[in-house]
Amino acid sequence: MSKHTPGEWTRGRRDATQIFAGPERLIAECRDRASDPADDMPREEALANARLIAAAPDLLAVCKAVVEEDGFRGSALMRKRIDAMRAAIAKAEWNHP
Repeated sequence: MSKHTPGEWTRGRRDATQIFAGPERLIAECRDRASDPADDMPREEALANARLIAAAPDLLAVCKAVVEEDGFRGSALMRKRIDAMRAAIAKAEWNHP
């Protein structure tokens, strides 16, 4: 299992396309044409990406909590969703050199 920078992750106050862990530790930045004229990503898309990245630790924790529930006996549809959560967790924790 890979280790990520502990949450809470937040978007920057001066630049909402930057994601920070704590008040000063920059962990990601979603570039757009406003911050990099060579990039053709619209600002709205960069902001949406930043929101998703900032939520990632929380989303991972919730998925893991649901999957770790013992004795879950849901519908076939719910079991498919749990399997999808397992796949998302594996993708988030995939350790590639």
